[in-house]
Amino acid sequence: KKYICNKIDIKNLLSEQKYESSFFTEIDILLNDIREYLISDYVCNVTERDYIIECIRDAFLSEIYMYENPLYQREKNADIEMHLLIDKSVKFEIAAFLLATIGSNSTKTIEAATCTANIFWLLDDLCDFVEDIRCKRKNSALFYCVKNDAELLLSERVEISFNNIDVFIEALEENMKWLKQIADNKFYDYILNEIWEWCSDVRKL
Repeated sequence: KKYICNKIDIKNLLSEQKYESSFFTEIDILLNDIREYLISDYVCNVTERDYIIECIRDAFLSEIYMYENPLYQREKNADIEMHLLIDKSVKFEIAAFLLATIGSNSTKTIEAATCTANIFWLLDDLCDFVEDIRCKRKNSALFYCVKNDAELLLSERVEISFNNIDVFIEALEENMKWLKQIADNKFYDYILNEIWEWCSDVRKL
């Protein structure tokens, strides 16, 4: 991850020069493909492009933050910027969604992208809750579900967040309701199926 974090610098996407390195070259190819696409004549809407770049930048910063800041034995909610815990999921998904629909994005498209991104973030951290704790990785549920700014032991934080996990589930349900209102039935059913598949390991338990 250290090597990858060195690559995910927004300057690599804005440079006129190709990014090259001697390791994980498949990521170099991906970065260069996105870079060339963003600076191409096809992407003529500057506002649209700038927003996508902003989302990618936020996702990169979040990914680096998560790598550099494992789960500590004592932490305060007040010391945590929630967006740094979730942008690697939310902003990444928004960018991917809008890149796929670039040239035809509207306010409704951005709403659908944001809603879908929220669903994937909530679902992913919900399913990874136990594994993240075991691996000492920060999971946003550990902070989102704890309404207490006092310094807490990890064991206390886990217990409180587990007891309040309904807060996370309710946020997921609210985003599903939102998506149903703004998206067509085909897309909504597709997301439902993704949720079902994503939870396959959890269902086995």
